[in-house]
Amino acid sequence: MIIIFFVKFYFCEVVLEIILCESFLLTIKKTHIVFQNLGKTIFQTAQSPTIKIKSMKILGIDPGTQVAGYGVIETTGSKITAVEYGAIKPNKNQNFPQRLKTIHDKIIDIISKHQPDQMAIEEVFYSKNIKAAIKIGEGRGVVFLCAAMANIPITEYAATVIKKAVVGNGHAHKCQVQEMVKIILGLTEIPKPADASDALAIAICHSHNIR
Repeated sequence: MIIIFFVKFYFCEVVLEIILCESFLLTIKKTHIVFQNLGKTIFQTAQSPTIKIKSMKILGIDPGTQVAGYGVIETTGSKITAVEYGAIKPNKNQNFPQRLKTIHDKIIDIISKHQPDQMAIEEVFYSKNIKAAIKIGEGRGVVFLCAAMANIPITEYAATVIKKAVVGNGHAHKCQVQEMVKIILGLTEIPKPADASDALAIAICHSHNIR
C-alpha cells in the first residue's frame, strides 16, 4: 500500500511539473510574441516618414516706375525667412514704355527663379499728384500682368493694413516698419533699399493674412 501511495504521489508530482512546465513555456511564448510585435511596431514607427510642414513662397512687390521694390519670403509654419530682396531700377535714359518693359522682364526673372506660390502688392494710394498716381497705376498693371502670365494669385493691401500687420499700428512710421521687418525675418540689418524693405513688409502682411 505504501509503495502504491508513493508511486501515485510521484506520478502526480511529475504530471504537475509537466503542466507547470508547459504553462511556463506557453507564457514565455506569449511574452516573446508580444515583444516581437512590439519590436515590429517600433521599427515601423521609426521607418514611417516624418510629417513635413508645407512651406510657401510669397513675392511682395512695392510698385513704382522709377524704382520697384521686390521681396521673396518663405514661410514654414510660424517661421518666416527672407529668400531674396532688392529693387528694380530701370535706366534713367529709358523712355516710359522701356522702363515698364525692364520692370516686367525682371519680375518674370524673379518668378522663374523662385517659383512663388502667391504674390502681394500695395494698393494704389490717392495722391494730389495725379500724374504720378497714374504712372504708379501703370507700373502696378505690369505686376498684375506678370502674375497672370505665371498663373500666380495676387492680393492687394492698403498701406495701413500692411503697417498694422507688421508693426501692430496702421499709422506706424516708415522706420518702425523697417525695424520690424528686420526683426521678423531675423536679419542683422534693415533691408536696403527702402523699396525692398517695403516689398518684404507687403509679403509678411500677406503671410499673416493667409494663416
